Amino acid sequence: MGRNKFSEREINTIRKMLARKMSGTRFQQKMVRHELRTKFEFNISDFGKQGEAFGPEQLDICLEKGIIQILDEETIKAMKFKRARLRMTFRPATDNDSYFIAQGFHMALHCKRSEEELARFAELICTRDDVLYCPKNTLIAEYNGEMAGMLIAYDGRRYHGMRERTMALIKEHFATEFPGMEDESAEGEYYLDSLAVWPQYRGIGIGTALLERGIAEGLRLGLTTTITVDPKNRNAQRLYASVGFERDGELFIFGKNHWRMKFIKRNTN
Repeated sequence: MGRNKFSEREINTIRKMLARKMSGTRFQQKMVRHELRTKFEFNISDFGKQGEAFGPEQLDICLEKGIIQILDEETIKAMKFKRARLRMTFRPATDNDSYFIAQGFHMALHCKRSEEELARFAELICTRDDVLYCPKNTLIAEYNGEMAGMLIAYDGRRYHGMRERTMALIKEHFATEFPGMEDESAEGEYYLDSLAVWPQYRGIGIGTALLERGIAEGLRLGLTTTITVDPKNRNAQRLYASVGFERDGELFIFGKNHWRMKFIKRNTN
């Protein structure tokens, strides 16, 4: 069973897709149905009779009868997040996830690499357990059984040793250095190092859910949870602020200045 409540913006898009379906080939009709299901949880079978065409006209009839409802954007967003949470699962990464970790780390840095370069990074770094970007430090988010996002995080007490080994490997194998790089974390902190959500799974709350799990682990350990963000990345800043992070200075890392942000536990009274 899919949804029967949508925003006006979604309905307008669905109407256009249904018009495209009505004028398309059998294969094109199948692809539109699939896109409606995956993007909007709109199942034509929930509203139309088997064997009968369902297009924009039938959509409008369902709207008039109240079978399909239009709600405001914020209500729909909250509903989508709630439904998406039921399809999310989380697990510790394993050695088999090394390529996924390499992808996610570079995605978090907005750094593009070839498949060959990512595979090499994964093999040389992400399969170890004594570096920053390793399975032991990584939480994997899955959506409908598919890997959708990841969070690399760790106790700052272990940062220096892991950073030394990580940067030595990067310098040796990739001829890349980051002179003047400041410490990202320190003892007493739980550092959320790299957060990445794959493009097709963005906008449904996976990033928020990963952050919440990182914050919960920091609280469990009795540590201050910290994160860094590019000053130009407004979307990330809003996301981090929405779960309780506040700006707390600056750090020069990976060749440029970043904001340091600290989680502030909110008063729920």
